[in-house]
Amino acid sequence: MRQMDIELIKDTGDPIKRDMVIEKTKVINDILMQAAPAMNNMGLLNGKLGISIYFFHFAKVTGSKKHHQLAQRLFDEVYEGLSRNGIPVNFEDGLAGIALGIEYLAQNGFVNTDTDDIFSKTDNRIYRHIVANDQLPIGILEGAMGSLLYVLSRLSKQDIQTEDPSTFVFRRLLIRLVNHIGERVEERKYSVQEPLMFDVSWDLPLCLILLGKVREMDIYSYKINHIIDHLSPVVLSLYPRLSSNRLYLLLGIESILQQIDLPEWQNHATLLKQNIAMDEILEEELRDKSLHLMHGAAGVDLVSRQLHQLIQVDRLLFNREQLIEKIIYSEYWEKIEQNEIESRSLGLLFYGLTGVGLHLLTLLEGFEKPSLPF
Repeated sequence: MRQMDIELIKDTGDPIKRDMVIEKTKVINDILMQAAPAMNNMGLLNGKLGISIYFFHFAKVTGSKKHHQLAQRLFDEVYEGLSRNGIPVNFEDGLAGIALGIEYLAQNGFVNTDTDDIFSKTDNRIYRHIVANDQLPIGILEGAMGSLLYVLSRLSKQDIQTEDPSTFVFRRLLIRLVNHIGERVEERKYSVQEPLMFDVSWDLPLCLILLGKVREMDIYSYKINHIIDHLSPVVLSLYPRLSSNRLYLLLGIESILQQIDLPEWQNHATLLKQNIAMDEILEEELRDKSLHLMHGAAGVDLVSRQLHQLIQVDRLLFNREQLIEKIIYSEYWEKIEQNEIESRSLGLLFYGLTGVGLHLLTLLEGFEKPSLPF
């Protein structure tokens, strides 16, 4: 690895630790470079697009032309694959996640492309899928919240109050998805109970975060308020067992409080804030091999950084040095070396090395804002 790569992490202090970070980055790159060409999945979470995003970030940090070329090649393969009929519409493996990922790359200057032109047919497929599925589940991976993330990304660069035909269609789609989420909430068809371990796909905090984003746009506010009224007894009665889940619920609550003055919710947020121990999360709740985004250190750190952007409470951030130690000394790397982890899972964004790698780059760059497309 080049000198620039070493300079990137010079502030980790301990030279031995610094060398180990370099080693882990090389392991990630080698595995992903081998895994990507054989992947048939084009998706954001389980396919080539997630790996492309990782290598775009790696190339930006290190100036590596080789990794930038690889990222661009993977992106081109995803772009060419958009016309395939076999690609599903969901967020996990399909068009909704791909569209969000490409929009993210375009808006952050990694690719120079007109996303409205790219998605002219894709948008229509997603629209027809949502309209035709009255029983769409609420979840992010296969359901309405994943579709809503896609719609929010497409509207993020537009003036939502204009009468532009494209904006009008997305506004209608947003309203339809909010109605759909409202129905699932009223029917209690969403995961209310605290998961047994931290889970970034937990419906309740995700729902609150997305409702907060829609409310911020000042569209369909009365419906958002109505859904919040239905959620209020559930939220106010929930005190998660795990500090990591308290942190995630707090992010959801604070996302709403940024938009709506709710004194009871504020009191509950204060209670949660006072009873979150970041050291306990790192030392006790996260198992030694729990590094990835879905259930591990990368996911909890993403939540804590997003929460910090809202409320600026430093105590609810991990100690950066301790977090890096958690990653580099994990048994996860030994399991990889011994081929005890299924190889096809290593390239996944939520469950594998792609997410771990993006998280490591985020830590090394010292970003305040997480380098992730959601």
